[in-house]
Amino acid sequence: MFDSALLDDARAEIGKIRSADIVIGIPSYRNARTIGGVVRSAAQAALEYHADKRVVLVNVDSNSSDGTPSAFMRLRLPPEIQRFTTGYQGLTGHGSAVRAVLEVASALQARACVVLDATSTDLTAEHVQAMLLPILEGRAHLVLPMHEWDDSDAVLEDLLIYPMVRLMYGWRARRTLTGDWAFSGRLALAYAEQDVWETDAARYGLDIWLVVMALASRVPIVQVPSCHKTTTLVFGSSAYDQRFSHTVSTLMRHLSTHQRLWRARNAAQELPADGPAPAVRNSEARPRELFWRGFQQGMRHWKRTIRRILRPENHEPLAHMLRAEPDSLAFPDDLWARIVLDFGVCFNKAELDPEKVAASLATPFYARCLAFWNEIDRRGPGAYESLVESQAAAFESQHPYLAERWDSYVAWVPDSPVR
Repeated sequence: MFDSALLDDARAEIGKIRSADIVIGIPSYRNARTIGGVVRSAAQAALEYHADKRVVLVNVDSNSSDGTPSAFMRLRLPPEIQRFTTGYQGLTGHGSAVRAVLEVASALQARACVVLDATSTDLTAEHVQAMLLPILEGRAHLVLPMHEWDDSDAVLEDLLIYPMVRLMYGWRARRTLTGDWAFSGRLALAYAEQDVWETDAARYGLDIWLVVMALASRVPIVQVPSCHKTTTLVFGSSAYDQRFSHTVSTLMRHLSTHQRLWRARNAAQELPADGPAPAVRNSEARPRELFWRGFQQGMRHWKRTIRRILRPENHEPLAHMLRAEPDSLAFPDDLWARIVLDFGVCFNKAELDPEKVAASLATPFYARCLAFWNEIDRRGPGAYESLVESQAAAFESQHPYLAERWDSYVAWVPDSPVR
């Protein structure tokens, strides 16, 4: 593992700047078209709200071929705002870039560090200030923005991540797959020194890793309402698949490492928030046909793996869904909860490749999304939150199922390999 993500040019810039109150970092990869708006919002926040503080903007780029670093440096900014662009060393990906930002903040002894997604075109100075305020007021060490999503982009969060985090940690943490965060200087240093930066947790699993580690360590967290956001990942692409599997892997791994917490959990509490989460938008372009095809193909491709993972009483109704029409598909909340927990147990205990277990969970996930959208169409967009809460409550009700499945599971090896 690399001891640091910082390159020599970044160390030289840090030596010249010496100290800062606020570091605003923007990791990037081929974001020349969008990074300008993000930088302008960050600079405006610095000027309007923190004119008395030393603010440093840093772009950590992943070897973009479209001139993103040049676009960052060409922007006209007030001279009192210092900035520089750099790369990183370590595993190629977003995580190493974020680590470099955290290290810059630590080296400059910043009170607050904000990491902004270079694609957040709807971000405003007010959104940046909302992230900084809880840190500077001493109310939080980690701030999570709650973005406004379309219902086609929010399903991974609302049907899988939110219910599992609520079950495992006893906190109602919404919209945790953000891509933007604010850290105290102390937390930035603590995260930068962790030994996960060459694992899946440092790639597409970074969002959930940051959150669960903070929850497990009782780090003070505040959530703040933020801007509209869309995913740039295309269904069926390797990046889309990696985002799903890395996020699931990172969360499932903590069923084992944080077992003490989910066994002892009590009724879920609300995370402190400086306002309500923005309502989810009703999407006009849900990938229904693609998800139905993904479900059908996945049930064939992962047939033996899924059969090994699921208990018969959970596998049978899932397989029966193949006979349904996608527009009338239904998927009971409690069945989905048990299926996810079956996958979680097998991820940690079965004689199976954990990466394949995580990847194969996408198959029933596609069916669950289709059924969820069907229910929204039937009941109207106003039912979205109640449906999400119903699903989360179903996960909580299956806590005894998780404990029983975990304690009674015995791994076995089949006569022939699972493909």
